[in-house]
Amino acid sequence: QKLVISQTEIDEKIKTIETQLEAQGQKLDTVLTQQKQTKTDLEKQIKLQIIVEKILGKDIQVTDKEINDYFETNKQYYSKDTKLEAKKNEISNLLSQQKLSEKVQPWLDGIRKAASIRYFVQF
Repeated sequence: QKLVISQTEIDEKIKTIETQLEAQGQKLDTVLTQQKQTKTDLEKQIKLQIIVEKILGKDIQVTDKEINDYFETNKQYYSKDTKLEAKKNEISNLLSQQKLSEKVQPWLDGIRKAASIRYFVQF
């Protein structure tokens, strides 16, 4: 598909992860160590994620109704004074990721079925 993933895109995702972890009182390096991963491993995973998002994510749309429904269904998890507008982007991103996850497995299954893999073993 001739996709190009820049280091800037990867760095932006890592910065987002770092910000989320810091909000929870954690450090990225500590979490990576706990998961027995390196920053290079994380960069490879993020690059793969971006590729999948670019291939499958272009058709994903989240409607205002879906966002409103999600907020209403999960209202008990937010504080009483939380407004929909404050959580709209977060909910939209969550729903986009859910829709993307639903598309990944059928896409991979299709690729596997269409693939012609030959193993050459030397003895």
